[in-house]
Amino acid sequence: MPIPVDAIVFRSPIDPADQLDQYAQLLRDDSATTFLDSGEGVASFSLVATAEATAMGLQIKTGTPYDPALVSPTVLKFWTQVAPGMQSSPLFDGAGLQLGIELTITTTNSPPRIKQRTLVFTVRQR
Repeated sequence: MPIPVDAIVFRSPIDPADQLDQYAQLLRDDSATTFLDSGEGVASFSLVATAEATAMGLQIKTGTPYDPALVSPTVLKFWTQVAPGMQSSPLFDGAGLQLGIELTITTTNSPPRIKQRTLVFTVRQR
């Protein structure tokens, strides 16, 4: 699946062996990388690795203390990892791979809006 034009691209690559906390800023600004309108909040959200990302071992960590959570009304924190069996894959050599996680948000707007964006990570051996 091609990366959507409005994807939120994380600039820092992750090594396949990293287990890192990630932060997504959700409030609209001039960078066009975020998507909540002014005064709008998050009522609920879900994160799901794309089929391609899942096949390459990208996972969203869960369980205390790793469960995805809002750390402010407009900032989402979650943890990423690559499955141990995929960490040494040659697919992550060189430039690595861009892998996606689908973020779906139901807003506090009345009536609620549902918005979906792809969060994109470059996974490469470092």
